Amino acid sequence: VSRHFEQMLTDFTFVQKAIVAALQLEQAESPDAFRSMMGTHFIHRMLASKVMAAREHVGAQLWTADGKLLNSSQLWPIPERSIAHRKYFKDLKAGVTDRPFVVELVTSQFVDGRALVFAHKIVSPTGEFLGLLTRSLSPKSFEEFFASVALHKNSSIAMLHSDGTLIARFPQAEHLIGKNIAALVTRRW
Repeated sequence: VSRHFEQMLTDFTFVQKAIVAALQLEQAESPDAFRSMMGTHFIHRMLASKVMAAREHVGAQLWTADGKLLNSSQLWPIPERSIAHRKYFKDLKAGVTDRPFVVELVTSQFVDGRALVFAHKIVSPTGEFLGLLTRSLSPKSFEEFFASVALHKNSSIAMLHSDGTLIARFPQAEHLIGKNIAALVTRRW
């Protein structure tokens, strides 16, 4: 099971890396230049083509340095949306993590329910924060795969974030999804 998801997530994040490489960021020297270059219908079509070529047809979104939706592989014209309040956005913008890529379980702005967001930091050639590229997966997709695995009737399979947050579980335990179960277990002992 772990090898399956490791390969799936590697393929999933590869698409984001390919999109970032195709954006020609060496020309985006500032957040304003990035916004001007990436807010076009041409970039929308490029995003859509990259996503359609991927194994999983999951959308890609570009966000500005202030957290506003700039472009999307799925939506045109672009609606007003913001991720400025999200922890992953604040952390990547502030440089809290030295990793260019973070994952966080959130309530989705695009579909009903939760989404596991994969956020990739975009910076200028001089290192200035320009925005993010995000893609998301539904925890339900993990749970559907878990359901296909033959288990003993009293067994369960769960996917946890490295911080202990329960992302998906089979059999489902909706009341626990999004909670830090590592903290719950620690408190009990």
